[in-house]
Amino acid sequence: MESLTKFEFLVEETYRIAKESKPSAEKLRSMAGEYGEWFVANYIGGAVVSKSHFDVIALEDIKLSSKVTIKTGDRIEVKTPVQRTAGYTAAYSLQSKIGKCEFIALFDMTGDEPRLSIIPEEVFFVEGEFTSSKGKDKDRFYWSAKYDISLDTKLARNAMLFIDYEVEI
Repeated sequence: MESLTKFEFLVEETYRIAKESKPSAEKLRSMAGEYGEWFVANYIGGAVVSKSHFDVIALEDIKLSSKVTIKTGDRIEVKTPVQRTAGYTAAYSLQSKIGKCEFIALFDMTGDEPRLSIIPEEVFFVEGEFTSSKGKDKDRFYWSAKYDISLDTKLARNAMLFIDYEVEI
């Protein structure tokens, strides 16, 4: 079987299996992560590369609606939350990305419509407020699931950071 034929077969079988199976939270997160990487790559005119410290590489310069400019070769780590928990949305496993990419893209799929924020890495890790996990100080980033910025809390301040770099999709 040729590679393209195998690919088409596997796409159809994966879809059939997914439709017939009870969706697990892990499968949902995996599918959302793959979709988020694809979405961001297409949005910026980049390519999904899925390296250990970033997911997308820019193939052209682009100025975003948030006034941020992404340059050819810039590396973007994509985090795609798909489920809310107790009033917050979260991105995990972030500490290993420090200094390894130029941008952190938060593609929030937890609401009725997705939202996308593409934050310069140095701004994200300096201005963001993080929760430690397993001895890593800047590993988890939580923000208000309703983007409520009316209170002076970590969730509200992080939601404001998201909003400051949110792009129109």
